[in-house]
Amino acid sequence: FGDDCSSHIQFGAYEVGVAELACIVENRQLQTAVWTALQSQNDDLEIICPTQCTAITWHESHAEIQLENGRLLDTALVVGADGVNSWVRQQANIEVSRHPYQQIGVVANFSTELPHRNVAHQWFRRDGVLALLPLPDNRVSMVWSTSEAHATELRATSPEQLCRRVEEAASHALGELQLITPPVGFPLNFVHVGSLIKPRLVLVGDAAHGIHPLAGQGVNLGLRDVRKLAEILNDRGLQSDIGDFALLRRYECARKEDILAMELVTDGLQKLFINPDPTLARLRNLGLEITNRLPLIKNQLMQHALS
Repeated sequence: FGDDCSSHIQFGAYEVGVAELACIVENRQLQTAVWTALQSQNDDLEIICPTQCTAITWHESHAEIQLENGRLLDTALVVGADGVNSWVRQQANIEVSRHPYQQIGVVANFSTELPHRNVAHQWFRRDGVLALLPLPDNRVSMVWSTSEAHATELRATSPEQLCRRVEEAASHALGELQLITPPVGFPLNFVHVGSLIKPRLVLVGDAAHGIHPLAGQGVNLGLRDVRKLAEILNDRGLQSDIGDFALLRRYECARKEDILAMELVTDGLQKLFINPDPTLARLRNLGLEITNRLPLIKNQLMQHALS
């Protein structure tokens, strides 16, 4: 929905002949599934947890990782998957460009009076981007990307007042809401990583990029990193060195275009919808309405998202 509360664009799985456009999985459930899968692996996998790394030393043929208990690990390849403030990335002195959006993502779960019918709703409002994402049992996950002042206000209000404010902002699309989890906030930043690789190192996930959550593509982008890295390492053929720099270069070349495109799209949309200019507001709302009436363009957008 646009910020005039009338213009909108609707995407439906039936329009492109699929059962669903996407699946929404809560973070804790995804982590539990991954942890369970790791524990069921064979003896080739050693899980060292809990612990922390204290130092990494890079060599031409390997890397050495020092753990807090004094243990020293020798490895042919380090995979940095430790988040947007990656410690591994810092140890490799990889250049990072960081731009704060001066916004906070406020997250909370609600139960809804009306069935959400597995439909995700998103409103591009003057006070930020509000998304209500469907969960099982008539629950939704809210992500409200808004100004720091507004986020502080939302988090300080009572549960009842927060429900009423979200109901109003969502045009009462799901009826009365009941708060399930207290609201929490996280700062939103644009993070561009200068290089995804260094000798004996590769970055994936939020360690490799940081984008605005308005498109809900951060996790998907990271999963595509992992899939491509696994493909390249599994298909290395006679190349026995899993940390060979030529292999890592193939990964970086394969991922850079996708990452850059998503960075540009999400950053551009954030700047477009946060601009208060009335003329620009009319144009973006008109753009939503026109796109919604052009099936060919809508289908192309959905097919791209599905790919």
